Amino acid sequence: MLFIAGCSLPQPMDSSPSGPYAVSTSGHGPEVVDGIDVWMRGTPTRPYDVVTQTTVTNWLPLPGGHGMRSKIVDAVRQAGGDAAIVYDTRTYRDSTSTNRHVYVSTIERAEIAIVRYR
Repeated sequence: MLFIAGCSLPQPMDSSPSGPYAVSTSGHGPEVVDGIDVWMRGTPTRPYDVVTQTTVTNWLPLPGGHGMRSKIVDAVRQAGGDAAIVYDTRTYRDSTSTNRHVYVSTIERAEIAIVRYR
């Protein structure tokens, strides 16, 4: 029997995967944030090219930090895209101990495809 002591990996709390290349988008449109389409469900109905795929991370609580959608929009702008298709989101909790305190962080991660409309 093998035991590993002292190692701590973030544990997934919530997962809602959906494929970036799903066929149907009926009834689901993008959330428009600062002029960027953020597709949380489904895909664009107009033709598009995938510029890149990336992971966006948001640490909570982070004083002065922005929300996940704001970070997604920043990633789209940096890559020169028009929209993001979010195809996997996860939320983790991680903790760090000191002599007298335990600090807990919540980490949000989104796997996205950044696209440019044709």
